[in-house]
Amino acid sequence: MRTILIYLSHGAHVRNFINMGFAQHLAQSFKIVFATWPEDVAPLQAYVGDLGLVEALPCRPRRFEGQLAAVRRYVMVNPRRNRTVNLFSLSMKHDNPGLYRVLRAANLTIGRWKVVRSAWTAIERMLLPLADALFLIDRHRPAAVIAANYGADPDVMRLFTAATRRGVPTVAIVPSWDNLSSKGVMGAKAGLLVVWNAVMRREADAFHDFPVDRVKVAGPMQFDSYGPGHPRHDRASLSRTLGLDPGRPYLVYGTITPKFFPHNLEIVRHLAELSERGALTGQPQVVVRIHPQVVDDPVFGERLEAYEALAADFPGTVRLNVPKVMKWGRLRPAPEEDQILLADMLYHAAACLVPGSTLALDAIAAGCPAVGIAYDGDAPDTPYHQSIRRWYDYEYFKPLLDLDGLPLAGSREELRETVDALLRDRDINLLARDRVVAELVGKLDGAASRRGAEAVLDLVARSSNFENRPVAQSVFVGA
Repeated sequence: MRTILIYLSHGAHVRNFINMGFAQHLAQSFKIVFATWPEDVAPLQAYVGDLGLVEALPCRPRRFEGQLAAVRRYVMVNPRRNRTVNLFSLSMKHDNPGLYRVLRAANLTIGRWKVVRSAWTAIERMLLPLADALFLIDRHRPAAVIAANYGADPDVMRLFTAATRRGVPTVAIVPSWDNLSSKGVMGAKAGLLVVWNAVMRREADAFHDFPVDRVKVAGPMQFDSYGPGHPRHDRASLSRTLGLDPGRPYLVYGTITPKFFPHNLEIVRHLAELSERGALTGQPQVVVRIHPQVVDDPVFGERLEAYEALAADFPGTVRLNVPKVMKWGRLRPAPEEDQILLADMLYHAAACLVPGSTLALDAIAAGCPAVGIAYDGDAPDTPYHQSIRRWYDYEYFKPLLDLDGLPLAGSREELRETVDALLRDRDINLLARDRVVAELVGKLDGAASRRGAEAVLDLVARSSNFENRPVAQSVFVGA
């Protein structure tokens, strides 16, 4: 039996590739080998059991690789990508405007030539240290190499470059809707790119020069939790799990890292105060969902003791939902049951409130209205480049806002009015949310992981003539 090599470099990849069943689909036809950081081999092997073998792939980027990647990001990239409003461009534009102007000028003069961009990434790939990746590929001779990162980071660039050198097909499965427009820039293109929707397919072409006939639309794998069988908990059992009063509505507040939004606690306190003084219909409870990527993170992490103190101040109103992330090495995945609990928590909520978080799309997929926090808590004079307001100008939020799927609350009073309206009628923007699901998610049939696996199987089946044949496009809603 031939082998498929799957690279896991982030806790969210464990969720998408293992918890959602993607690897299990492939395991029906192939042996599975997972590659990951050396310090994560033992816990990952214990987690996957007989599903596959776990191997170490030491791919820590060297300093010069980061420097080359910076030139690629700001200079040797399609200028259309640099015109998108994203975290990197805004930060540099404010912090170092002189350097920003120089790099933009270089991008518009040098980077506008596709042949020059291609030559630069080819030079980058020539300079990559490939020994570890080549050893792993030669050892297992896989039928395909799969990664969630789409060839922007040095570790995946090494793996894709080594696989290509050995004639092994490569697949990048983009894990989130914001990646192509607001994160890294491709340095090593996979043979096949699997994305959520038609918007991301266009972004791959416009921002990364990726051929559209090598893009497959499959839907978001992690949203398979919102398919058939959802919800798993009824409201009564969910209330017992979360410690809620089943007779009162509740709101979900999804945090993001305080590094980007230091006002989470202020917003939650304000909501709790509104509820307890009867300013919100039904005196809703507030469930604070701590983002799993910031639990116990030394850089992006939350001060959980501050949330615990806030919950103690409002004992009948504020409840915490802290994912029990598995503390391995570099990987910090949440357990499978966390995704199920999140899906059910959103399904039964009156509304989900987010400060620029991609949890907004999760909520809408789960059938819950979402509200975007578009003000900076108790610091209304926060400059734009540091304000949460800027997030809603990012490229990936445009389709969601254009479809009227995410009302924005630009002040305390707007938040109160918007939330109270949803407490009185949860379906006031139901048609807009249905459009969001149709265009940005596709069918919520629990089969995105299967479609992703089928795309890999199709690629392997025709790999001998892969470079010259287009990929058949998905026919489900949203493609």
